[in-house]
Amino acid sequence: MSKKIILNLSGHPLREDQIKVKAKFVLLSPVGQSGGSPAVDPDKVRENAQGEIVKEAERLLSQYIEDIKANNVLAIIPPGLSTLAIGVIAFYHGVAGHFPKILTSVRNTDGEFEFYELDPQQIREYARTIRVYPVHKVSQ
Repeated sequence: MSKKIILNLSGHPLREDQIKVKAKFVLLSPVGQSGGSPAVDPDKVRENAQGEIVKEAERLLSQYIEDIKANNVLAIIPPGLSTLAIGVIAFYHGVAGHFPKILTSVRNTDGEFEFYELDPQQIREYARTIRVYPVHKVSQ
């Protein structure tokens, strides 16, 4: 039976009435608590947005790489309307055959937002270098 893992990025702990969900899944929260958000340093995002996002994603999933390779289920609880954004990205990919560019925002010292471009296709290509394909024995 495959393990089911929840990556809780919502910033909120699961409530008591959601315990039944916890029983079916292994709950992973980025800050090691019952809820929380990953800590991405805004200054580092300004320097290298793509690299920082990839580094944080890899850090969050590194302890589960073997589970992922073993086809265990990963469910993600995204923050707020990010669920809609994920749906739009998936739909766009289905129609266009590639990912759209993604912009991430960081508030600068003047309180204004600066936007940095992420390329999900590059992130995907990097992650594929981690994937290990099973070796199939040829019957004789």
